[in-house]
Amino acid sequence: MWKLITLILAIVILVVIIGTFFPHLFDFGDSIKSKIGGIDADPDCDDIKGAADECPCTSGDYASVYRGCPAEFTLAQKNADKQKYNTDTACGLINPCGKSPSEEDGNSIRTPDEQALQHFRSLEIFAQDSDSSKQGIVRQACSTWVGDAQANCPTEDNDCDGDEYVKQPLTVNCWIMASEQDIYLDQNDCGQKQFADGTIISQSTYSNIDASAIQTSYHSVDNEDNPRILFTYKWKAPPTSGSLLCNRGFWVGCGQNNKATISVNGQDYECKDKEWIKK
Repeated sequence: MWKLITLILAIVILVVIIGTFFPHLFDFGDSIKSKIGGIDADPDCDDIKGAADECPCTSGDYASVYRGCPAEFTLAQKNADKQKYNTDTACGLINPCGKSPSEEDGNSIRTPDEQALQHFRSLEIFAQDSDSSKQGIVRQACSTWVGDAQANCPTEDNDCDGDEYVKQPLTVNCWIMASEQDIYLDQNDCGQKQFADGTIISQSTYSNIDASAIQTSYHSVDNEDNPRILFTYKWKAPPTSGSLLCNRGFWVGCGQNNKATISVNGQDYECKDKEWIKK
């Protein structure tokens, strides 16, 4: 009996020593479990397990709204993957598990012409509420959410990151977030507002976006009123996106050398020379 007790104590002491000086050895099982989980997983939600799925979207850095594809993939790359791999299972579409495409990204109701264009879920405008020019260039157009630093879309000075905005997906209208520079508190105030489908922000001229704002939609998490004024300013679209057109929860970019015609609420809009034109 004493020999058995001595043996058990020796084993316990040995385990403690190994755990103290070589803790990574106990991670081996977790590593194996993780690899098995990755093989058995279905990250692109196409009902094909990772081990058998030929789609490259089963690996990479997943963002919540781009589940199944690397976060840095452009819409054009996703469409290219869809054509090359698993076209019957919709690999490459921005379609998170458990959500319908129309709920999250609208791809199911987009024409091929529209799918080829860049889509931005939210925009950020930045200025002071006392800016005498009352105009500016949209600070950034984000494929995800303005204020999401992990998705490479931090706000100006990071003052409106995290929970400073309500990140509610829309199937009607589009979000613009405002970061208003408070010169007295050295801290930006944060507010957001919806704009109607069909709203155009030109790249070449300053647009009066307030004319198509949903005035009752203004919201500020901290009840800050100053950002509201920024929505009355005139704005240009950033060169990286080209002219922007609001359509069912996303700002559609008319950039690069894209040419397309899409319909918004029965009205046709033509993308030509980086500008949206109402036909």
